Order: sequence, then C-alpha cells, then structure tokens
Amino acid sequence: YDLQSWNRNDILNSRQEIFKNPNPTQIGSWNQPSGWYIGGLRLGPDGKIYVGTPSIYVPGAAFHSPHTIDTFNTFLSTIDYPDNPAATCGFNLWNVPLGRVYYIGLGNAPNYYLGPLVGSPCDTLSSATGISSASSNTSKITLAPNPAQTEVTLTWASVKEGNFVLRDMLGRAVLSEQLNTPNGTTRLDLSTLPKGIYLWQVQSAAITKNGKLVVE
Repeated sequence: YDLQSWNRNDILNSRQEIFKNPNPTQIGSWNQPSGWYIGGLRLGPDGKIYVGTPSIYVPGAAFHSPHTIDTFNTFLSTIDYPDNPAATCGFNLWNVPLGRVYYIGLGNAPNYYLGPLVGSPCDTLSSATGISSASSNTSKITLAPNPAQTEVTLTWASVKEGNFVLRDMLGRAVLSEQLNTPNGTTRLDLSTLPKGIYLWQVQSAAITKNGKLVVE
C-alpha cells in the first residue's frame, strides 16, 4: 500500500502484491489454507522491514503439537527498500537466519544465546564472564577532552597489542586505531562525526575496557 496519500480510497487502490502463498490448496489447522504466511513486521535501525514468514502446515499433526522446526521457521525475510513500490521494494524471502524458531510473531521472547553486547555500557555479561574488569589490571586508557568537539587525544598505558574502536549508539564502528605499543598517545579526528554519544572499547589479549565519549 502507498501510505503517502491522505485519501483512504487512494491507499486501498494502491495495493500491489509482493508475496503469495505457494500452497493455497493445502488445508491445515482451523481448516484454513496452509503453507507460508506473512506474520509480524518490524522496522529495523538499518531502514529495512523484517518480516516473519513461517511455515505452519504440519502434515498429520494437530494444532497443539510442537511447531515444525525447519528452514522456514528459523529464517526472517526482509523488505530492503520499504519506500519503493511493489516489486522494487526488494522483498527477500528467508534471507536472515535466526538459528531459533520464532513462528509468526517477532521478537518479544528473550534470546539467551546472544552473548555479550560489545561496547554497550548496559552489558552485564562481560564482567560476569571475566572478560573485563576495571580493577583487575593496571591498564589505563583515557580520552580527553570529554566532551570533545573536532578531535580527542587517546592515551593508553600497559596495553599490549590492543585495538581501539569507537562505535555509535547503533553499534556501528565509526573509528578505529591499532595500539602497537604498550604505552602511547594519539590524536583522533572527530570532525566528520555527528554530535552525540559514542561508546569506545579497547581490547587486547589480556583486557577489554569500555567507556563513553560525548561529541559536541
């Protein structure tokens, strides 16, 4: 549907098909045509719409039986270009592997297999698994000034063969620096970064340390 119009009839008349049940003659639970269905849809931070398109036809099984764990029920589909009409919206069927069953809905059930969220100040798994602890080593990392504007000075001590990464709040790496000496200092150019809050991480074989940088 084209949702740019304020006219209801224009919206209804703009309907164009991008997906069709490939098995409309099969009858499954509730005596309804079965096969593959469009389920939950959710807009992701990358601008794509993620779509639940599961298979719910289980031959010979009652509705209350365990749902099929197959390729269709462990993959999401995507609409890559939601603002483009019809076929040009880039509908990709079953192109995002989840590794777990989601059935028709999307994402309210917690996934306990994600592991640490690298770079996030909300991550509680790093310290619990011994990956990082501010008091467990003598390594020191500072960024000054903080808040910063067009550049910041990174200083480190007792870091062996480490790597510095600066990420935005969506987790995308926007700047990185290799720390090839145990102690050192370097200036980082921030002039191309939008104002906001960024998360930094220094990681080596021995340590992982995280912090926050504000760019004004």
